[in-house]
Amino acid sequence: FKAVDDDIGSNARISFYWDGSPSALFSLNDTTGIISTIAPLDYEANQQLTLRINASDAGASRLSSFAKIEVRIRDVNDEAPVFVNTSGLTLSFVEDHPLNIELTRLMAVDRENTANGNGVIQYSILSQDPLILRMFTINVNSGSISLLMPFNFSTVRNYQLTVQASDAPGGTGKPLTANYTLNIVVLEDIDTGPYFRVPVQTVDVLENTMTGTDVVQMNAVDRDPGNNGIISYSILSQSAESAQGSIPSSQEFFSINNATGWITLLLPIDYEMVQKFDLVVQATDLSVDRRSVNASLTVQVVNVNEHSPVFPPSQSFPLVEDLSPNSVVYRATAQDQDDGVFGQIVYAFHLPDG
Repeated sequence: FKAVDDDIGSNARISFYWDGSPSALFSLNDTTGIISTIAPLDYEANQQLTLRINASDAGASRLSSFAKIEVRIRDVNDEAPVFVNTSGLTLSFVEDHPLNIELTRLMAVDRENTANGNGVIQYSILSQDPLILRMFTINVNSGSISLLMPFNFSTVRNYQLTVQASDAPGGTGKPLTANYTLNIVVLEDIDTGPYFRVPVQTVDVLENTMTGTDVVQMNAVDRDPGNNGIISYSILSQSAESAQGSIPSSQEFFSINNATGWITLLLPIDYEMVQKFDLVVQATDLSVDRRSVNASLTVQVVNVNEHSPVFPPSQSFPLVEDLSPNSVVYRATAQDQDDGVFGQIVYAFHLPDG
């Protein structure tokens, strides 16, 4: 920062100092006017800062001038994507599973800003095995994995996929990545009674999902002809679970279309209250003996950043005028009702304009 004074001698000797409270992020050299950082800058905490500086000469009347500097912080991609699932998920599919139908959907989150591209996530399958790349495809934007070629129980019974989430496509920083391991087990085809193509299934649902939204379609098959092959779906049980354990509840959060198998969200869900739902779904054919089969569905509630940090009511505190530099004079505390990474709080000074 520079200032000029047309006087001579001590009247032209300029000193620089902060106008108001010193900055917690920058230092100011009172002789040279050089401004330096003294703490890490975080774009996610502050995108723009205002610095106010006074320049004063050493004359007897001490003339001074004021300047305001706007500091715009440029975002750097320093937050890697994080998968919301625990890596190592195993899914089972019957070998006649249809092609181009979603097997599962993986989800990753990123704390970076999406407006400049750093927080945008893209998905890909990493493999040196050409068979993996021929068998499976993933939607680059949604993380939905589908089958391209038929399973064959007699030749390959297990597949291991490594899915990569990469951020900042076209962003301002170098892309950061996270990997996820998905195990797929092929089951032998059966010909008697109904059976679920995916007998054990896990889906992720954002906590701000609107009621009435279809969550997942349960898919059962019965190869018998006529009414013997028509399937009706029902939910036998549904339970909620939080970090403190199972929550007994008479409320039904989900319903199922008995003809299509689509499961729909009935009630609002809140990650801070419930993190997981376990459902038992039954498929029954219309044969005389009403043969049926059950499937397990786990609905994992995904946390979203829906609560702002809250400070307690404004407080005042006394200061002693002869305090030494770097003395602690007040400790600010705020609360955020979100859990996990969205509940972490970063503190910074906010200097009002004017």
